[in-house]
Amino acid sequence: MRTAIIFESYHHHNTEKIVKAIAAAFPVTLINIREQTDYNVKDFDCIGYASGIAYNKYYEGVVKAAEKTMEEGKKVFFIHTCGKNDRDFAAKLKDLAQQRGCPVLGTFGCNAWDSYGPFKLIGGINKTHPDEKDIQGSLDFYRKLNL
Repeated sequence: MRTAIIFESYHHHNTEKIVKAIAAAFPVTLINIREQTDYNVKDFDCIGYASGIAYNKYYEGVVKAAEKTMEEGKKVFFIHTCGKNDRDFAAKLKDLAQQRGCPVLGTFGCNAWDSYGPFKLIGGINKTHPDEKDIQGSLDFYRKLNL
């Protein structure tokens, strides 16, 4: 099964660390939408959408990429990094997948360095994340997808 992960990661590159670890361990094609604006995922059977979280949402670029690329029957999964991993940040994308008839395989999220807004005043939170435990968690998550 051919798998691509479409991602956007720019503040501290937290999400990029996670998806690069997955791509180093598994046959996955990474598509960084900040660097690759012309991409085609028609030949992929499964697509992951990965993002940092801003204002309790996936980055708008990832949401737009999902709206553009989610096609009926394609398997999908979601990955996010955030200051506080305390809710289902992928809910909007899961709703889109359901509307489009895309099986959702799962979601992985972990805490990550966040120095946005008021956190900047204190130097940020979760400065050491994603750490090795978070990366191992993402690898375990991907392995369990059985792709």
